[in-house]
Amino acid sequence: MAILLLFHTVVRAQSIRYSNFFDSNSGAELLKEATVLSNGSLLVIGATGNSNGSGHIKTFNLVVNDDGEQEHSHVIEFASGHFNTKAVVQSEEGGGIYAAGYICGYSTTNSSTCDFFISKLDETGDTLFTKVIERPDTSDYLLDIVQTRENKLLLIGWTYNDTVAVSSAAELLFITVDTLGNELNRVIWGGGGTDYVHSGVVVNAEGDVLMTGYTKSFPSVSTGRTWVIRTDSIGNVKWHRTYNGVVGVGSSAAGISLLPDGNLLVAGGNSTFGSSNFGGDGSLLKIDTAGNQIWAKEYEVLEGQGLWHCKGLEDGTIVSCGVSVGDDGSQAGWLIKTDAEGDTLWTRTYNPSSLIDFIRFMLVMPNGDIVMLGNGRAPGEVIQDGWILRVDSMGCLVENCFSVGVEEMDETGWFSIYPNPARDVVKIDLQHSITGVQHVSVTDVLGRERFSLSPFSLSETLEVSDWPDGIYLITLTDEDGSRYTERLVVRH
Repeated sequence: MAILLLFHTVVRAQSIRYSNFFDSNSGAELLKEATVLSNGSLLVIGATGNSNGSGHIKTFNLVVNDDGEQEHSHVIEFASGHFNTKAVVQSEEGGGIYAAGYICGYSTTNSSTCDFFISKLDETGDTLFTKVIERPDTSDYLLDIVQTRENKLLLIGWTYNDTVAVSSAAELLFITVDTLGNELNRVIWGGGGTDYVHSGVVVNAEGDVLMTGYTKSFPSVSTGRTWVIRTDSIGNVKWHRTYNGVVGVGSSAAGISLLPDGNLLVAGGNSTFGSSNFGGDGSLLKIDTAGNQIWAKEYEVLEGQGLWHCKGLEDGTIVSCGVSVGDDGSQAGWLIKTDAEGDTLWTRTYNPSSLIDFIRFMLVMPNGDIVMLGNGRAPGEVIQDGWILRVDSMGCLVENCFSVGVEEMDETGWFSIYPNPARDVVKIDLQHSITGVQHVSVTDVLGRERFSLSPFSLSETLEVSDWPDGIYLITLTDEDGSRYTERLVVRH
């Protein structure tokens, strides 16, 4: 079944990068994970929910091209219940693309329970089959999916009401399936408190998996502790470790990735993910495949933050993404780049709505561009939409957006802006014949309009003393509707 998605595009200049929003008209949306298809397009997994806050009710799959434009969209929908897709994996050996998640209210024996499901998709995002793994009178929540062998997939999650003595606690649930979604093996494991894993990664040819999350059982703590677990290919636990220092008590890990040097990187924050409190700092933890800590670092942007995903690049540098929270409660997407030792090279925030904008997944494209997924609010919207953001290797939406020392624009430009960089006021001077300027607008690099005036007189100046430091795009529109854009640097 197809689903209509309204497509909002943020105006951009001199770049193929984009910041786009997807709205299914069913309530709040969240883009969760993606994979690169054989033709270079992206298959994106998202979830949509009721605007009344009753939870996600559908999963939708999008295919977007290099410009972030929608090529295909499909929805996975059951006759009853609500559900949520959590992950996508592309299986080259198995010849398929698989998405997995959980559905609640599907069981005929108990409408309040939740079950794993797995779907196989084609390269348009259409569903070839969906298999629900029903377990009566339990609530099973899937959190990730990895391919451990050529024809085996490991579903990673947690479960209530199974072997747990305390009803409010949860244990880990690992279910191995074949490429048709048939259950082959099941492992339930944990301690007396709530134990949680966000994500896993296969680390060797035997299919061993390293997973990360938080534990309240090992040792028993009330606020959780960063946790790494190693299992074999079917979920039998080989070892598990918790960490002190900057990723100690009160911390949680959300993402784990295998680095080019064979070690692993764990991304997280100093507050338990899933709560509304991001009061701590973002953190990165580097470990070897035996779980030994190599280094751990904290990162701070605003009042609170957390890192959700991380990736090591071939040159040894690291990029990580997540969310930062201001003192007014607003959230911004966050991207940070570090050297091989975890020391910050640069950090960027992205906040097109100035309200709630959240990044939780990241892909590094073959040309070095970074694609990030999450949720945000398109201009004029009051409910969050799925958000996909593509930036260059420096975190820019437009070319050279973070360059410094720019004194004037190229003489071949359509108009000049001076002084440039500016502190207080700027003046516009035409360099070529533009017939009758009717309108001037100023946007930041995320497409947010800072200033708009129509009609506009070239004798007027623009007051920029209260604008934040950064790069702005000034666009003149003439009487024929033609648009001309130049760049302004504001530096106080």
